[in-house]
Amino acid sequence: MRGIRVIGLMVAVLGWGTGVMSAAERPVPVFEELPFGTVRPGGWIQAQLERDAATGVLPDFDKFCTAVQRRVFASKAGAPKGQNSTEYWFYDGAHEGYWMDSLARASILSQDEALLEKAEDFVNYLLESQEENGYLGVYPPELRLSHVGDDEEFCTAGWTYMGLLAWYEGTGDARVLEAVERAMGWYMDHYNRGKQSYFSRPEVPFVSGPVSHGLVLTEVAHTLYRITGNEAYRDYMLWIYEDFEQGNAGGDDIKLKRLLDPTRAATQHGVHWTEQLRIPVWAWYATGDPKYREAAEAAWDKTREALLPSFCVMSDEGVGRERRLPTPETAYEYCDTMELTASALYTAEKTGESRFADLAERCFFNAAQAGRLPDGTANSYFTIDNRYAMPPEPATRFRHNAGHYWYRPVQGPPCCSFLMFRIAPYYTKMMWMKTADGGGLAAVAYGPSRVSTKVNGTGVTIREETDYPFSDTIRFTVEVERPVSFELWLRRPGWARREGEAREALTPEAALLRDRTRAHRASQADMTVTAPDAAIRKDGDYWVVSKQWKSGHTVTVEFSPVVEKALAANGEYALRRGSLVYALSIPAEETCLQVWKTGGAGEVITPGEALGGLEETVIEADPDSRLQSRKYTPKEGAEWTYWIHAVPHGKGARQDFEPVALEGDPLNPWEEPTCGLRGRMVNGAGEEIPLTLVPMGSTILRRTTFPKDNP
Repeated sequence: MRGIRVIGLMVAVLGWGTGVMSAAERPVPVFEELPFGTVRPGGWIQAQLERDAATGVLPDFDKFCTAVQRRVFASKAGAPKGQNSTEYWFYDGAHEGYWMDSLARASILSQDEALLEKAEDFVNYLLESQEENGYLGVYPPELRLSHVGDDEEFCTAGWTYMGLLAWYEGTGDARVLEAVERAMGWYMDHYNRGKQSYFSRPEVPFVSGPVSHGLVLTEVAHTLYRITGNEAYRDYMLWIYEDFEQGNAGGDDIKLKRLLDPTRAATQHGVHWTEQLRIPVWAWYATGDPKYREAAEAAWDKTREALLPSFCVMSDEGVGRERRLPTPETAYEYCDTMELTASALYTAEKTGESRFADLAERCFFNAAQAGRLPDGTANSYFTIDNRYAMPPEPATRFRHNAGHYWYRPVQGPPCCSFLMFRIAPYYTKMMWMKTADGGGLAAVAYGPSRVSTKVNGTGVTIREETDYPFSDTIRFTVEVERPVSFELWLRRPGWARREGEAREALTPEAALLRDRTRAHRASQADMTVTAPDAAIRKDGDYWVVSKQWKSGHTVTVEFSPVVEKALAANGEYALRRGSLVYALSIPAEETCLQVWKTGGAGEVITPGEALGGLEETVIEADPDSRLQSRKYTPKEGAEWTYWIHAVPHGKGARQDFEPVALEGDPLNPWEEPTCGLRGRMVNGAGEEIPLTLVPMGSTILRRTTFPKDNP
């Protein structure tokens, strides 16, 4: 990834701890985030959020998940294995933070009354647990600042405070912003330049990887700076990264010395990597220091080398151990889908580059949906693009217990379960942004939505009516308080460029195959923008529509994507069109392994170990419980061994797969798909067989990549 877009001037190179450059010396972000709640989902995204709130596991986590039942923010009572151990306070506190963020965002966007009430109760519980000195955390006084064991104050605070800030922005509850600022003040008073280090712990030779989750506190500082304009928060975000660079915590792929080493791939925990990708970008835009720009470019280059056909990074749980290639048989962790999507959109905000929004869309639409059930009742901790059985067979090939591949209402650890409900709200929030000068709005990531804000002092609402990515048409309808002139920026996806244009969108092929892949990538796709009586120009990766807008004015976007055969790291091909990756759905037999009862305090019925039971002992499914742990095997006679035709070359080459409309449900397309690819493949007998592929997120068992013609 070279040539991130810069608007502004960069001059001096800063050393660690010297502060930030003047505003004139820093690159200017192309776009600016809008407050959470400014963008509301519509269509299938809204319907998915409503199902998750009404029938998914989201409302019932506090019945099953002990990590959110002990209420350690109030009790300050962990469950340590040994004397003065701190890691178990962290475990419960971190998951309470995930719970807060999930509840706040999902309840506000779904407007589910029961979920809103539960979220408000949890907010009040957290505020009531705050001490007079501002401390809002999980450790008792004698363990704070002690660094005994895996003290993980920062990540516990980071995940919790992001949920609280979402609640503040979505509801306007000023108590919450005040509480978070007081809490951050406690950390800034104790961990800062000239005070105590957080990531340097000389009393131990090596600090375990989970401590580096503490970098998520940079997101709180970044968000507080956006909300308040207080530069002390921006400076604190930089200090946290600086302190990590100088410290001895594990999970250190994001350190500058690691990033700038071209021989070193990302190798460690995938969710560490994906949640930290945004930090060098923020540091670059906060300082203008070229070393951060180089680090950000290197980080995204290394991410590209680890992308799977589904557009998530391989991570089971490490990213690139032993320099593996991202083959479609390699698992990814569900947490990675959420954090990669968020990091890509944060980077799209700063740089204005389409490639990052392309990646966010494709990760959310493909990898994230392929790892969960459409009704929100379960997801898989580990997901595989070519998933012929759940768990994969033989299970001994894989690093973790077979149960991590099941669909389960609550995973162990439950982080991946919570993130199933964070990803859609984060995606929704970043679909729309303001231009940096405040004089325009940008559709950065597409999907059914509504944005309401002020532009040039005038209230503006834009409705984005579409079934995207399942349809090729988007209609924008503008409503304004009074006529107002502004610019509407419309992203040009990397797959929607005219023939001959450069196409640098991120692709999932490994570096060793990249040159071969580019030769086979279609470039005939296009994007048409229709806006009566408007001036339309191209600006980088965007079409910009300018006019004086009145209520009822519309803009229509039409895409004409072609079917692409993308070479995967195993030498096979994935078929994709637009933002969707398509797969052959394999008929599956479902087996119930656990029943999760939602009555009373919650109960898990399983012959194996309670709650975390991972034994494959079959029990009878309970029709009265919507929450069950399940595994899947192919139905007898199911076939998925096919060969794809060799990739066509040149104009007029035969396309053996074409898009087709299916009779599905536009509001539930992941369960009842509305689009597919219809064509022919070759079976083991050399016969051409007609097949229909569907979006991979609409499948449970599937084949996503295929070899070319059977020799």
